[in-house]
Amino acid sequence: MDKIKEFLDSYPAIKIFGVFGIIVLLVVFVVGTIFSAEVERFWNEIAHPVETETLISQEDENNGSEGVQPSIVPTDDVNDSGEDDVDLPDTPTDAPYESEEPEKVTSFDGKILNGVLVGEDVRKEVFVPQQTGIYRFDFDIDSVKKDYVFYIVDSVQKELNRNYYSSSDPAGISVTLEEGQEYTLVVESQETEEYEEVEYTININSPDEIVNIEGDKIKGQIRYIDQEIEYRYMPPKTGIYRFDFDINNVKLSYGFNIYDEKEEELVNTVYDNKGVTCELAEGKQYKVLVTQREGIPQYTISIGVPDEAKNVKGNAIKGSIRYIDQVNRYYFTVTKTGTYKFKLGIDDVNESYRFILLSKKKEELTNTLSNSNETIVELKKGEKYEILIGEYSGSVKYNVKISSKFN
Repeated sequence: MDKIKEFLDSYPAIKIFGVFGIIVLLVVFVVGTIFSAEVERFWNEIAHPVETETLISQEDENNGSEGVQPSIVPTDDVNDSGEDDVDLPDTPTDAPYESEEPEKVTSFDGKILNGVLVGEDVRKEVFVPQQTGIYRFDFDIDSVKKDYVFYIVDSVQKELNRNYYSSSDPAGISVTLEEGQEYTLVVESQETEEYEEVEYTININSPDEIVNIEGDKIKGQIRYIDQEIEYRYMPPKTGIYRFDFDINNVKLSYGFNIYDEKEEELVNTVYDNKGVTCELAEGKQYKVLVTQREGIPQYTISIGVPDEAKNVKGNAIKGSIRYIDQVNRYYFTVTKTGTYKFKLGIDDVNESYRFILLSKKKEELTNTLSNSNETIVELKKGEKYEILIGEYSGSVKYNVKISSKFN
């Protein structure tokens, strides 16, 4: 009781006003408390409007539920990390979050390698050639302001060739690959930005199969840079062969090579020379290459095949010259020693051919042109002589008449 009395004595209002003072004190306390709470609520509505509404909404939604479900509130004040705010997709909270990183799309069918590199991506593909030869990898890109590097590694991790899209014109590389060997094709982006995309396409050009030449024509089409088209040729007879070149566009060009069975080069020329002559042997197999030089032309190569060597029968030699450097071969066996005259006839006096007579030791007994009309020489009985009639100017028909004056 003494303590209560002391407490009441400490407040003058109670001392003066008694019970009425106590009531006044309680009213003042309650009013002050209510006013303080309203001021705080009003301040929160001004300073944190979204948070307040969210909390109120959550309270309303959770009334009658089993529990409060977590929620991400995308407000400026909630993000205290100092990083830029992220706008999340307007989806339910249980939906999976989709990353902004671009999807990587790739494709490879052995002929075209394409896809999208992101940032500093690297892509590798295994490639097994079906034909030995020169392969061409042509580059393309979605923007010339971007770049990537492409290179090839063999089965022992030796790098065979590499090039950047930006440093080649035309963009690409050529490399010799072997049939059945395993190679790794590597594409590396040269962009450093994390989400920078490089859309690339690499066209793979493979060599044609080796073809056996049949007949007297070679026809084909150059398809890509550095291409080599390989043929095999077995001459039907020994002699001088002519390869005459044609093309669908004279502004373009191609190369032409012939190799023997020991891989020794017999011919190395180009379309611009219009053709080439080469002596080939019957029964031997030769490798013929048509190679890309300028553009991707269509080509036709005509083969001049020599006539078979013949024995002279009677007193006349008849035949024709069909191609440049053609040489027709004849054998003449003398039955009586004496002086022999060879009268050189031709169907076109504006053209001419060459007439050569050789002894059995390959010594020249006469070498003249048809426009000299005739040639006279001493021959011996029983000797076998070789007569060569060769192209000099134009395609002609000839008729050589033989007469003799015996000693």
